[in-house]
Amino acid sequence: MSASLKEQLRTYSNQILTVIGVIAGLLGIVSSISFAFSPIREPEKDLNISIVREARLIQTDSPRVEFEILYQGKPVENVSTLTLVMENTGKSAITPEDWSEPIQVKITNPNMTLLDATVVDSVPEDLDLVPEIASASTIRIQPTLLNPGDRATVYFLLSGDESSEPVVHGTIEGVKPIVLRTSTSQDAVSVLEIASQKSLVLLTGFASSSAAFIGIWLYFRPLHRRRSR
Repeated sequence: MSASLKEQLRTYSNQILTVIGVIAGLLGIVSSISFAFSPIREPEKDLNISIVREARLIQTDSPRVEFEILYQGKPVENVSTLTLVMENTGKSAITPEDWSEPIQVKITNPNMTLLDATVVDSVPEDLDLVPEIASASTIRIQPTLLNPGDRATVYFLLSGDESSEPVVHGTIEGVKPIVLRTSTSQDAVSVLEIASQKSLVLLTGFASSSAAFIGIWLYFRPLHRRRSR
C-alpha cells in the first residue's frame, strides 16, 4: 500500500471520528438545553417534617422568680414550646398501608420533659392526625391518610432546659428517609438542590459545546491545509 493511500485512509478515518464527535457534542447540547428548560420533577411521595418555632414561655430558675408553676397539679420549671409542621409535599397520597410503623418524635435532651402535644392547625380541618404521648420524651403518630398538600401543625409543651433536640423515627413505603429539618434549613436544601441541578446542566452544556467546536475545527483543518497547498 502506497504512502499516499495510507495518508488518505488515515485522513478519512480521522474525519469519520471527528464527525461522530461533532454529532455526540450536538446531541449533548440539545439534551442539556432540553433538561435545563424542563421542570424539576417532584417526588411522587414525600413527607416533610420541620421545626418552625421553638420558644421559652416561662423561666423559673431565675433567682428573681418567687412563684411556682403547676401543670395538671404538678410543679414544672422552665416551660417552653416546640412547633412542628408535617406535610405531604409529594404528588401522590400517602395511605395508612404505606406506613411501616407509626412516626415517633423523640425529645433527646434528658433534661426535658414532654408535657403535652396537640394539633393546633391542619389542612384540611378534619385531618385525622392525633399525636399520642408514648412517654415523657416521645410522641407517636399513628398511620393515617395524607393527600398531597395535607398539613398538620403540632404544638409541643415542654419543661426543662431550653434546647429540646428532637429527632424523628419512622418508615413510609416510597418515601425517602424522614429527616427533621428547621424551616430555614429546608429552604436552603431546596435552593442547593436546584442550584446543583442547574450547575450540572451548565457544565454538561459547556463540555458538549467544547466537544462540538473541537470536532468541527478538526474536521475542517485538513481541508484548509489542502487548499493552502
